[in-house]
Amino acid sequence: MKPKIDFEKISSGYLKLKKKQRYGIFAALNLIIIGCFVAFSLYPKYESINNLKREVSELEEKVNQAKVKAARLKQFEKEYAEAQEKLKKLSKVLPESSEVPELLKLVNRLGEECGLKFYVFAPENPADKGDYFELPVNIEVRGGFHNVAKFLSKITQTDRLVVTENINIMPQYQPSLSVTARFKASTYWLKEQKSEEKKP
Repeated sequence: MKPKIDFEKISSGYLKLKKKQRYGIFAALNLIIIGCFVAFSLYPKYESINNLKREVSELEEKVNQAKVKAARLKQFEKEYAEAQEKLKKLSKVLPESSEVPELLKLVNRLGEECGLKFYVFAPENPADKGDYFELPVNIEVRGGFHNVAKFLSKITQTDRLVVTENINIMPQYQPSLSVTARFKASTYWLKEQKSEEKKP
């Protein structure tokens, strides 16, 4: 049987704490949340993307060599098809630019589902990062602390790559136990690769 959490008792004890102690608790929770997101969301996704891109590049090179030498063509075509399948999975993580507005709508909907009120939702200009574009979005929401934590967890668990950073959570005393969270959520999309025209 799961132990029941007495939120009223926790709330009463929290409100009895001194102002410095309450800010200290929120500062510690900020560090825990940021540390967890960096360790379990940001780094694994970046590593997975880089590994998939390397595999696709290596397999495409093998396919080109097979076509030139006309040897083991069927086997390499099979490997190429597998690489293309992996590339499709990669495209779900890094969408095309035309899909970005839908992704932004998804982030907004997830916040509302978590019972949060948006005060700021301001996309910045896309930044050219070489092989891909980055679109940072400045977000400010207000609601219960566990609602904010749930929202941050949901947006980093979507199929698309969404990275949260500069998370700042501040307590609000009206209503009691609510918080204001300010952070930047960034999404990405790959640049279109122009295929070289074959010489006659």
